[in-house]
Parts: sequence; structure tokens; C-alpha cells
Amino acid sequence: MAFHPVAFAIAISLIQALVACSPALAPTSDNRVQAKQSRLSSAEPIVNAAPSLDPDVSETSDLATLITDHDREDERFFRPPLSIDKDAIQPIAEALPDGAEVSYVVVDLDRGTTVAEHNADQSHIPASSAKLATAVVALQLLGPEHRFRTELRTAGPIANGVLKGDLILKGGGDPFLDLPDLLPLIDKLARQPVRSIEGQFLIDDTLLPRFTEIEPSQPTEAAYNPGLGALSIAFNRVHLRWNNRRALAVETVPRLDEASFEDAAPDLLPPGGVQLKQLDDQKAVWQLADRGARRSKRSLPVKDAGLYAGHVFADLARLRGIDLPRPRRVTRSHDGRLLAVHESRPLRVLVRNMLWYSNNLVAELIGLAAAETVEPELASLETSAGIVLAELEKRLPDISWDEARLDNHSGLSSKARLSPEQLAAILRYGWNDGMLSSLLPGSGWSGTLARRFNGPDQALRIWAKTGSINYVATLGGYLLSPDHGPVAFVIMVSDEQARAAYEAQARRTRDLETKARVWKDDAEKAMSSIVESLLGPSIARPPQNLYVLSHDSKADAH
Repeated sequence: MAFHPVAFAIAISLIQALVACSPALAPTSDNRVQAKQSRLSSAEPIVNAAPSLDPDVSETSDLATLITDHDREDERFFRPPLSIDKDAIQPIAEALPDGAEVSYVVVDLDRGTTVAEHNADQSHIPASSAKLATAVVALQLLGPEHRFRTELRTAGPIANGVLKGDLILKGGGDPFLDLPDLLPLIDKLARQPVRSIEGQFLIDDTLLPRFTEIEPSQPTEAAYNPGLGALSIAFNRVHLRWNNRRALAVETVPRLDEASFEDAAPDLLPPGGVQLKQLDDQKAVWQLADRGARRSKRSLPVKDAGLYAGHVFADLARLRGIDLPRPRRVTRSHDGRLLAVHESRPLRVLVRNMLWYSNNLVAELIGLAAAETVEPELASLETSAGIVLAELEKRLPDISWDEARLDNHSGLSSKARLSPEQLAAILRYGWNDGMLSSLLPGSGWSGTLARRFNGPDQALRIWAKTGSINYVATLGGYLLSPDHGPVAFVIMVSDEQARAAYEAQARRTRDLETKARVWKDDAEKAMSSIVESLLGPSIARPPQNLYVLSHDSKADAH
């Protein structure tokens, strides 16, 4: 076929004209910039946005196209809104434990309207539902693809198997750094080869502030209340085993160099048989219940996270034939030559695991790292949590935050306060981002909801975050149904007088713990009844051929 330059030029002109007239084919420069930005970077994220109709569109435009675009704009509303019998929900409060107060709110996510509420602006202790705030703000400030780095550096040459200088283990705040992650770093050192060092083995955990525990009002011996810092490993907890057959015999795995142990009468210690007697810069002295020949075991929290990680690294290096001196902490960042690095998985994966298993240390380290991007050199967890709250106020200005308070990033505090209305706003914001729903536990499937709402008519319909400390129970997330559009819901139950009385006890006995556990069971039953009422008519006709599998983990959940 012959080439006709004139025809070709005419064709090119027609294509350019079409591109210039069509916003779908020729996005504006603003649209191109927006496409490059993260979905989490907008202060007012929007999903399912329909193409806007140009008011200057030609009368000769295809009418069918205009109708299609208009219908697409309203496609979120093709299902009727959730209808709730509020009179059926209200009596559920009568089943709550004496003294307990309940607040809840249900929001239509498509329409942004409140479907049902009861004292939705009343502040409660949020417990682990505060992790929703940590998740949303951290994804905003750090970005969903952010990775934490743990580095091994050298300061000096290597000759004849000897490092003639310092070895530096530098923490980057990785909340999921585990023992196996240290092995490739050690392997890199062994292949240099290095068998000993003439300098010092230095621990650099200066990136984040250090704490010996998350929350002082919580038991110091609780595994969910460990010390933390920029160099934390294996959730900063060890396996503890002991017996008193002839003399106190104690084992920890890994070795806990910071600790010494002494026995004590069981009736002087908490129900778990472990109590911290003394803590200073050098040692943590633990008391263990004398139970005679019976062997006892439990998880024990680490108090000095950075030095503990250093000792574990040195012990593992020794198994590769590398002799390291005792670790010593530096007071300012120490660089040297980069020898090896471990990178964490992306932040979105870490946040999902945080929300699935409600790990407190993970929440604190992620929250600290996010807050450090706004205000470096933070002095306390409360200051860091205040930055998270300020970021929420900035992004959600239509909600009143006057009574809101966060003391840390995990919710492990009885002083923190959030309302169902505030948590629902966070959930709606996370829904519009298009990411939060994919990070929450699913009913009958994963995390803290693996064994809740797991019937064939309930499984996979609820994606939510649990929260509980003694005399506090919360549940907030998303509810999906084939009959109506998606909704966000938050239910908060608490008895602050009972909580205050519990904290005032000088010694927490088994009877006190049993009473608190019974309260929690009753509160969760009431919350489950409210959720079941929200599930509505679909319960009468469950999805066909639905086989529910269960995915669970032994990770802690609160």
C-alpha cells in the first residue's frame, strides 16, 4: 500500500484534536501529578470518584455517554442503606455488667450518614482500638512502602581475621526484627573473614528514645509491657523457665544478661509467680515464686532492649566462631563503613500484623517512627502520641477532638480517651484511603477475630479491631453485606469506676483477675449482640457453599 503524506498528516491532526478535547485521554498536569502521589497522601482522600462533567461540553456530545457517566457517579448508592431497629439494640445495654456504660455509632460509608448511634460523642478508654489511629497516621507520614533498616558497620580495617577497630550494630526501629534476621549480618561478618575485633562492639540505638516499659500502670512483669527502643528484637521478650528443687535454677532463652533472680513465697507475688524487685542501669532483679520441685515457665519482658539485642548478637556470633566483647551503648549516632543491612517488610505489611495480633511493642515503635518525622528527639511516648492526635485533627477538622487523649501508640493506658464518633471518623478516613480495610482482622478468619463471628452467616463480613484491658472492651471496623452498602461501626463498653478500683489495689490477686475476666466476657457478649443486630436480614439467608477456614496465631492480643 502506498504511503500518502497528506492523509497521514490529516490523521495525526484528528488524533491530536481528539486528545485535546477528551479529559479521559489527555489528563491535566494536575491529574498527572496526582496520579504519581500515594493514595495515602491526600488530606481528603476520595474513592469511586466519577468523571466530572465539563459544563462547557458541546451539545453534540453523545447523550448515552453523559447518561453512563452520570450513572457511574451514583453507582455507590445502588444498594439501599442499612436499616436498623434501634429499639431492638437499646435493650442490649441491660445485659451489660452493673456499672458499665456503652456507646456506639454506625456510619454509612457511601453516604457519610449516621445510621444509628447511642452516646456517640462520649469518651471511653479506647484500649487497643487506639492502634487504628497509629495505623492511619503512620501510613500517612511514613508511607505504606517504608522499610526499617538494621545495619552492621565497621570502623577500621580487617586484617588476618581481626577487625582493627569498632563493630557497630545500628538499630533503625524495626518492630519485627527477629533472631533469624541477625544471622545474615553475622554471616557477612564471618565471610570477611572476621574472627575477633581489637576495638569495641557498639550498640547504636540513638534513632528513637528508649523506655524500660510501655505503661507504668500496667504490670512490669507482663510480656505485653516490655522495654523498647530503636534496636528491639523478638518483641523484647524471652522464654523463662525455673524450679526450686534444691536451689533456684533459672533458664532464659535467649540469654538475658541484664537479669538476676531470687526466689520468694508464692503468696507475696502476683498470680503469674514473677515480680520485678529492682531495676537500675545495670541489672533487673526478678523474684520468682518458690514452688518446690514443680517447673514453671512464662514469657519475661526485656527492660534494656538495645543491650539485650547486642548480647544476643554476640552469642549468635560466637556460634560462628567470632569472639566479640561485651556490647557498649553509644550516646550519639555512630556511622562507620556499612558492611551489611537487614530491611524490614513494607510498613503496610507490618501494620497489618500489628492490627491482626494487637502487638503493643509493634504499635509503639511504628508510632514513634512516624512522630519522629514531625518532631525529632521525642522525650516521651505521651509527646509522640500527641503528635499522632494532632495529625488526626489536621486531617479530620470536622470532628471535635476536645476530649481526645492518647498517652501512647498501643492504647495500653487507662488515661487515654476516644469516642465512638472519633474512631468512626478514623475508620471512614481509612476506608476512603482504600487500604485500612485490607489490614484489619476478618471475622472467622484471621488475627483477633479468627474465633469470633465465625458462623457461615457471619464469617468474612466483619473486618474490625478489637480492644480490651480490664473493665474496658471495644470493637470497631467495617461490616459488609450483599443487601446494603458498607458501614463503619464502633462499640465501646467501659466501667471507669471499676477500672480505677482495680488499679488502686496494691497487689493484684487471682480473685481480682477472675472478676475482671468475668466482666470482660459479659461485655463481649453484649457487643456481639449489637453486631449481630447490625448483620441484619442476611443472617436468614447466608451465602451458599461458603466454607470457612481459620487462620490463627499465638501472638498476643489485647
